[in-house]
Amino acid sequence: MEMSLFTDENGGYAHWLDFRNSPFFMIVAKDGHQPQFRQTTVNPGEVTTENWTLHAQCTTTTQQPDQHLQ
Repeated sequence: MEMSLFTDENGGYAHWLDFRNSPFFMIVAKDGHQPQFRQTTVNPGEVTTENWTLHAQCTTTTQQPDQHLQ
């Protein structure tokens, strides 16, 4: 089963999942950030919460050597 979820203005999300399909492999991604991967188990009669913190991807720049240095 594949689906896309979008966060609300506060970064929250919620979705009902059928525990019979558990465990779930989750991928969370946002443009410009390093994606995270996680497997989570959903048990009947319980609320499962997954908190995520996405980190901005580092951008590297190539700096040319200073031609005036000898």
